[in-house]
Amino acid sequence: MLILLLGSALASDIPPLPARPEPQEAIEGECEGEVPLNAGEPLPAALVAPEGAVACHAVAVPISDVLDLVAIEAWSEALADRYRVDTSQLTFERNWYKAEAERLSQPVPFFQQPGAQVVIGIVVGSGLTVGLTYALSASGT
Repeated sequence: MLILLLGSALASDIPPLPARPEPQEAIEGECEGEVPLNAGEPLPAALVAPEGAVACHAVAVPISDVLDLVAIEAWSEALADRYRVDTSQLTFERNWYKAEAERLSQPVPFFQQPGAQVVIGIVVGSGLTVGLTYALSASGT
């Protein structure tokens, strides 16, 4: 199970969050700003040319749609912030597991292998035993 989890963590790349789109450039002949339209009132002077035609390009959007778009934008920014935090933790864990897997896949040096340590221990122990035996017998005790 751990190998499956480790393999999926190493194989998956978390896609970056797409950048927020830049505002569009102004279109020739568009209205200069927001102009409120109220029911029962004449059109504002900013929208009407002297000959009675529309003076600039614009789109009348219902207020409820604008409120929905503002709420969706706030929600999407909050979601993006939460997603960014979650992926940073996942990215940290994935990088740690990658480094750990790489460290564990490196060959173990000869003197750190258990069999080599047993042989080295026997050789050193035998050498000490022979050396102490020789030293004690040479000193005459």
